[in-house]
Amino acid sequence: MANTNILTADDLKRIKTTFREIDGNGDGRLTKHELKRACKTMGVRVKREHMTSMLSSMEKCEKEYLTFREFDAFMRDVLEAQIVEDRYLKDVFASMDENGDGHATHDEIAKALGISLDVALEMIGDADKNGDGKLNFKEFTELYRRQND
Repeated sequence: MANTNILTADDLKRIKTTFREIDGNGDGRLTKHELKRACKTMGVRVKREHMTSMLSSMEKCEKEYLTFREFDAFMRDVLEAQIVEDRYLKDVFASMDENGDGHATHDEIAKALGISLDVALEMIGDADKNGDGKLNFKEFTELYRRQND
């Protein structure tokens, strides 16, 4: 189960509120489709493996629904994983952004990751949405998540 020390009271409230909103018929259960809708409503990124694992466990138990307790545990795990990943990405990006200007150049990326300038330029080319020839944090996280989803 999740370590709720990193979740805020607002996070926990959002889990309860979302469950109630998505549980349209008020039976205290969420179907597979409602679970997916709840994740979207909360704006969380659920890794494919995590969702597959949850849906598989439902099938093994021959259940077509999640109780609030199951949903709460699932969402706590998902939210914590997202927070931990966000912190990790901030640290990685900060280590690449040597001069602290909020951008990682091909030189900075190559040095930080121990890769060639050509590979760093290719990475930037794949992710540079605004065409400035470097990565900002948002572009970096999108590249990372695309590579790891």
